[in-house]
Amino acid sequence: MNTPPAGFPRPPFEAETYTDGLVTIVRVRGDVDLATAEEFDTALDSGLQASGPALVVDMSAVDFLGSSGIASLVLLRRRAARENTSVAIASGNRHVVRILDLLGLSEELTVHGDVASAVHAVTPAG
Repeated sequence: MNTPPAGFPRPPFEAETYTDGLVTIVRVRGDVDLATAEEFDTALDSGLQASGPALVVDMSAVDFLGSSGIASLVLLRRRAARENTSVAIASGNRHVVRILDLLGLSEELTVHGDVASAVHAVTPAG
């Protein structure tokens, strides 16, 4: 779950956006760090623009979460609040959860252990 040493290939960064009912989900894979920050921001922006009342960021397949990625998540949460969009993070990845817990962000960012729990948490009643 750490960045590979120099000379070893990095897992490619990938992001895809899809919809589950009223919830837009951005699924992210690979490292989220300075090298992938722009791609990560673009994926989050696209997800927020495509979302209705709710957005889930699935980080279950994230291998490394650096400060650039953390900043992007905090900014996403603030933009979403201005647009009345609920946001949750889905990640069973101990590394991601631990980093957010240590920084005191797991409650602000509403972190859940899996996508189903995150979707349930942000799905509007009705």
